Amino acid sequence: MNKIIKKFDENTELFAKEAVLEAKNNKDKIKKELLSSVKEYSLNVEKYRAEDIPMHIIYAIILLAEFKEKELFPILINIYSQDYKGTRPAMDYCITDILHRIIISVFDGNFASLNNLIENKKIREFSKTQCLRCYIYFYNNKLISQQDLEKYLKKLIKYYDYKDNDIYNTIMEVIINTHLFNLIEDVKTIFDYHLIDFNIRGGYAEFIDDIFDYDDDLDKFEPIEDTIKEMSWWACFKNKESQQDYKEIENQLEDKIQKEIIEVEKFTKVGRNDPCPCGSGKKYKKCCLNNPDKKLPYQKYIDDSWKKYPKRKNRDDILDIYDFYQEEYVEIDKLLYKVLKNKNIPLFIKRDLYREMMISLNYLEEAFEKIKPVVSQNNFSTVHQYDEVVSIHFSLYVFFEEYSNILEKLIEDNSDLKKKIYLNKLEELLKFFYDNFDLNDEYEEIFINKWTTLFYYSNQLDEGINFMKNKLKHCIKELKIPVYRSLFDLTMCKYEDVSKIDDLIKREKDKTLKQELLELKKDFIFEDY
Repeated sequence: MNKIIKKFDENTELFAKEAVLEAKNNKDKIKKELLSSVKEYSLNVEKYRAEDIPMHIIYAIILLAEFKEKELFPILINIYSQDYKGTRPAMDYCITDILHRIIISVFDGNFASLNNLIENKKIREFSKTQCLRCYIYFYNNKLISQQDLEKYLKKLIKYYDYKDNDIYNTIMEVIINTHLFNLIEDVKTIFDYHLIDFNIRGGYAEFIDDIFDYDDDLDKFEPIEDTIKEMSWWACFKNKESQQDYKEIENQLEDKIQKEIIEVEKFTKVGRNDPCPCGSGKKYKKCCLNNPDKKLPYQKYIDDSWKKYPKRKNRDDILDIYDFYQEEYVEIDKLLYKVLKNKNIPLFIKRDLYREMMISLNYLEEAFEKIKPVVSQNNFSTVHQYDEVVSIHFSLYVFFEEYSNILEKLIEDNSDLKKKIYLNKLEELLKFFYDNFDLNDEYEEIFINKWTTLFYYSNQLDEGINFMKNKLKHCIKELKIPVYRSLFDLTMCKYEDVSKIDDLIKREKDKTLKQELLELKKDFIFEDY
């Protein structure tokens, strides 16, 4: 058996397929020696830190995982618990990258030792997160109950004090793949602390999509079953069959981009009486030309993003979005989703941002009409209370910000007649929020900014100045600078005189705040009013 193990180290540039086959054919005889070699390594990790891990250790671990050898589990825990002692990981990343699959292959039921590793703040995050991912498999294979898993994840959320992004990314991954809907509010808190890497997991809206998605197997994984399939393709081995012709891939990608550009341009240039490029068989004027949902040449990208919206369940053993929210709330959410969900439109596509904005405006106006009766029928005193009951993908604050931003843009860009229409819409929106909710918190800044826009473009500068002065008497401390900024802005618009700002600063009794206002004043000195 020693001869087989030695073959793993003889020519490390080639995958030792014959030696692996020999080991598999002598499984019962070689297991003891494989375990012995890995155990010897675990007891002498420091000795190997300055050099590459011996190849026979890598082969041994993956073979033992294939053999489902439970004696390997405590040895692995010991190895990874020592990672923090040196600058080099105890295991090369070729092992750590599949650590979660190795662990579920050899797990001996000792959750305590696995948890101790996950909770060890001294070792590398990647090792800990790979161990935490094992809980996806444990739960889906009924090795841990829903109650126990929820309890442990809640413990981790508090234990890491909102300080470790990698752990929180993985906690969310576990929640998504186990569909632990009871922890949705916990995930919302994690997002509030900005601990989720958008490039890895997306935003909160993507989280909601994913937790209700039972068809996406992207994060699913299984135990190690075949060492040859696991290792033979590794880049460290010379294998002509696995090498890619990157130039060919680059050409294929360029061809795809050019084809998509042509398709978009074809849609853009189509005549009213020509066949519609969407493939319906109708004339363009009878189809997409007059359909607001299909008016954009690159609509297919937008449609693809909408397809991610949670579907109604097709099985009795699962839950869907309608099990948690009333249908009227889902209808509001769908309209907001069409506006706010990331569209994933390629950068090489020329976009018509004005038409996109007008389509979004239609959806937001429709959503607003549905939001009004929901608010009137309930006793929500704050936006937070509304969000807890009604909001799904997006907070009501996000709705306000998007709708008011579009209105502000249209107010700035349009003639007097249309400007008045959009000013009336903005005023209605602001009054709705102030009439129905207590907004005296840090989020009120977005409303203050829109009041400033309204007062300025409707030429109600005196009303605006009085509004801001009154707001200063009642607002929370954190809001005073934003209110002062709006007050300074409106004051300069009316008087074009910096001395008027000086008068306002002199009246402020808080010395610390007064110093901040003097700094704020500098922003207005060189503005063109």
